[in-house]
Amino acid sequence: MSAQAMQTAAEFVQKLAGDLNRGELELPMFPDSVIRIQQVFRAEEVDIDDVVRIISSDPALAARMLQLANAAANRSVNEIVQVRQAVIRIGNKLVQSSAVAFAIRQAEQNEDLSKEARAALREIWVESVELAARCYVIAKKYTKLNADEALLTGLLSVLGR
Repeated sequence: MSAQAMQTAAEFVQKLAGDLNRGELELPMFPDSVIRIQQVFRAEEVDIDDVVRIISSDPALAARMLQLANAAANRSVNEIVQVRQAVIRIGNKLVQSSAVAFAIRQAEQNEDLSKEARAALREIWVESVELAARCYVIAKKYTKLNADEALLTGLLSVLGR
């Protein structure tokens, strides 16, 4: 991390601590649908009907999943038009990681947040995507680990920090 990025991060943390002390802390929330998807995927056996129902309850997220399912890399002869088909085509891990990525982008683009908060979220978004991509490539090329799980781990690790 560059000296300027470290200084920006330190300033952000100081502002965050000040807001917390004054009781003015307002953190952007993940869409409820994304939180519910994460909860469904924690179960040993994932019920696709639950996943489809949650995604379908959020039109923007549903549109994103359909878009992913119909992306050039996933395209087949038939266009995917139902959320259930999209979930089946892209798979559980990609649904989960795509939902998290979608939520980060939505939060970062929230006009109600301050310019500084949006900039901080933008940094988190960029770092998350870069780390997720690295994790995916390393897992796929050099290990026997599930590359989609590695992608999700990389995506979530920055958020946890």
